[in-house]
Amino acid sequence: INSEICSKKNFFIITYTQLNKYKKDITEFLIKNDIFLFLDESHRIKRGDEGFYASAVLKLKDFPSYKLILTGTPITRNIEDLYAQMKFLLGYDTNEAQMINNMENVKVRTTKNELGIQPIKPSKLIVELSDEQLNTDDVLDKKIQSIAQNDWSINENFDEIKKIVMYKIMLSSNPFLLRRRMHEDGFPEEIIPKDYGAKIYTACELAREFANNNEKVVIWSFFRENIEIVDNLLKDIGSQYIHGGTDTG
Repeated sequence: INSEICSKKNFFIITYTQLNKYKKDITEFLIKNDIFLFLDESHRIKRGDEGFYASAVLKLKDFPSYKLILTGTPITRNIEDLYAQMKFLLGYDTNEAQMINNMENVKVRTTKNELGIQPIKPSKLIVELSDEQLNTDDVLDKKIQSIAQNDWSINENFDEIKKIVMYKIMLSSNPFLLRRRMHEDGFPEEIIPKDYGAKIYTACELAREFANNNEKVVIWSFFRENIEIVDNLLKDIGSQYIHGGTDTG
């Protein structure tokens, strides 16, 4: 990067992995030149000084003439994800109140209207539960009734009922998600779901129809496992997925 060839270039792109490998050269380059340093996918540095990539990036924070961070997901889990990103921009640590105040002065948000994105026209498709799902749902309903009758503390009852309610949500989304959990909870094998359920297969059928018409399809799910299952079922038409297990450094 400090070679004569590079001295004649105006734009440089480097990955987070390479940055850590060549941080000494990058630091020298930033010190010697008037540089505008962009961080794309800046949530990659959210772990701060504890992160492999993030620590290397933060060591550069004092040297660029100008700095910019770009991300579509500034917070992937909680507000603490922003601390390292703001530290890179501001050059120093902040508490939550300071960070929020400073953010108002530096953030720029591109809206759908600015991008010319047309309003969404929602439509609803009702997918009936399969017989297997209905049988399992009936067992879960009886489990909730049984828990409610136990002579436990309010917190114990609430936690157990909350778990079963989450099971019911999984059951309607993709019953296969319940297999391991229901085995661990000792449910009888005959009522543990063995299939992905109608919703997953319907989503895949619709995706294939749209893809055959050269249209793009985005499938969103609350459950990470669903995304991986759908991706596997649609691999033959070139599916790709992204989920909350975002690589961080």
